[in-house]
Amino acid sequence: MRKLLSYFLVFTLIVTTVGVINVGADEKELKWNGFIYQVHNDTVANNKHVLIEDYVGTEKQITIPKEIDGIAVTELAEKFTCTSDITSVKIMDTMLKPEGLTWCETLEKIFVEDNSIRYKVIDGILYNKKVTSLLCYPSAKQKREYIAPKTVTETYGLQQMLLKNKSLKDVTFTSVVPDCTNTNIENVKITGNISYIPEGSFRECKNLKTVVIGSKVDFIERDAFYGCVSLQSVKLSNNLRSIYSCAFGKTKIKKVKIPKSVDYIDYDVFPTKTKIMKPSYLRKTVNPWNKSQHCYKAYVIAKIKSGTKKYRASNVTKITTTNKKVKLKKGKTHKIKTRVFVSKIKKAGFIKNDILKFTSSNNKVAKVTQGGKIKALRKGRTTITVMMRTFEKKLHTTRKKYKIKVKVL
Repeated sequence: MRKLLSYFLVFTLIVTTVGVINVGADEKELKWNGFIYQVHNDTVANNKHVLIEDYVGTEKQITIPKEIDGIAVTELAEKFTCTSDITSVKIMDTMLKPEGLTWCETLEKIFVEDNSIRYKVIDGILYNKKVTSLLCYPSAKQKREYIAPKTVTETYGLQQMLLKNKSLKDVTFTSVVPDCTNTNIENVKITGNISYIPEGSFRECKNLKTVVIGSKVDFIERDAFYGCVSLQSVKLSNNLRSIYSCAFGKTKIKKVKIPKSVDYIDYDVFPTKTKIMKPSYLRKTVNPWNKSQHCYKAYVIAKIKSGTKKYRASNVTKITTTNKKVKLKKGKTHKIKTRVFVSKIKKAGFIKNDILKFTSSNNKVAKVTQGGKIKALRKGRTTITVMMRTFEKKLHTTRKKYKIKVKVL
């Protein structure tokens, strides 16, 4: 048994050694017109291809060849060193892996062959044909602003862009937020269909000064902007629901306005000196395990005979009213009173209107104040919609809103 094991080990060693020798022979460094390259032998596909490692020639504008000595050029080294100071490069459709261009520190612009079926260039920036992936943003491109196309859904190229290019200061993300940690951006806008800001995505961006968060953003995860020591201004989305712990910790935000849609603000979201202008329905809640910490939660306040009763807004399953058909004479008013169901159980009393939103389908017939008072203006019909400002998306149906039919006589 020991002899068999010994023979097996010797055989394995011989096969491994031969393999290494063959690979080394196929992948020796070669030079052609200033390009340093290797020829790789693909034993599975039974063909060869060229990998370009470097360019050491004298040209400033270069074209990556389709082939060298009849062998297709399909790949750049992962870190294309680019010893020469090239400013532009043209690549062909035979190139399958061009991402190494990101490491070329003097590159300003990229070109592709006419009618390329593999790539697309927009303003000298290289994307795949469908513009779902940013393949290379030239490291020496002298432009302050970049707006990501809405079609770009992969984050890696965006992250490399921010790490390599030092000129970019103003960036707009429209479909996905990459890891921007420790980058040099100064102003950021998060728009389009982005629904959340990932954990730690802008952590330690020490030059970041302003942040604008678009209407589709639903929540901001923990530490999203933590340690952005120059951040002074943030504009929050009017549809924002939750902000999690330390999201804006260790920033210079002096004051912030919380929109009337937020249901929850976690512990230590803002620095202790930040003035938080919040809706009245958000109530301070002290951390029972750390009395120095507090968060804010949305509560529904019901007025009952013995005083008031509060219920966590996220536990509300339905709101309704006692009168869903109202007739008014011109100039008259009607006060809307709303009842609440918590965990599907109807509660006593009527709730305060600060957590409700009121709209009229025809303001010329009757308008409604945000305090819930309807005023008849002229003869006709309109519909008043009453809904909770805060809601869980999965429950945002007729359960957390109701309608009142109004007829003005």
